[in-house]
Amino acid sequence: MEELTGLVVCGGLSSRMGKDKSLIEWHGLAQRYFLYQIMEPLCKKVFISCNTTQANDIQPGYDFIVDNEKYNDIGPMAALLTALDKYPGNSFLIVGCDYPFIKGKDMLQLISNRTENDLAVSFYTETTGFYEPLLAIYENKIAKLLFENFEQQQYSLQRILKGSNTRKVTPSELKAIKSIDTAEDYFTALNG
Repeated sequence: MEELTGLVVCGGLSSRMGKDKSLIEWHGLAQRYFLYQIMEPLCKKVFISCNTTQANDIQPGYDFIVDNEKYNDIGPMAALLTALDKYPGNSFLIVGCDYPFIKGKDMLQLISNRTENDLAVSFYTETTGFYEPLLAIYENKIAKLLFENFEQQQYSLQRILKGSNTRKVTPSELKAIKSIDTAEDYFTALNG
């Protein structure tokens, strides 16, 4: 299988959190850098996917990709399409900055479930029927489908994963795929 390119997705507005989620220090390091570092041994190259404002504050030594303006206001799909524009033919391991409990072993679980037949591999919660689009691998052969959905103004990665040949992976620990999106989630996670 092709080596993966890692993408730490943090270009959102973090409006529900009230501050940039990628800068929260869950492990003594801003989350975007923590994820970057744990992805480095798993990928041939890693990038922080960010918006224009965030790009001004990326520390030296971290490679980044700024979301293309033509993908403004389409959500996390912007990160993936921008990366595919810059690196066509690459397969991507995508990790959102709002998953503070994800570990390298969890990412390895995704990687070890890759097969030649899948368009994507994603963590999946059986009880909700919900894929985790920002804890997933998007194989290079899904690019055409992603760009077609963009042209049709269909921006939901969840919908694309549900409608395509996506391998479902049940996480070894549900906490690993817990997204922290609001200030309330943040305080609950700190105290729980």
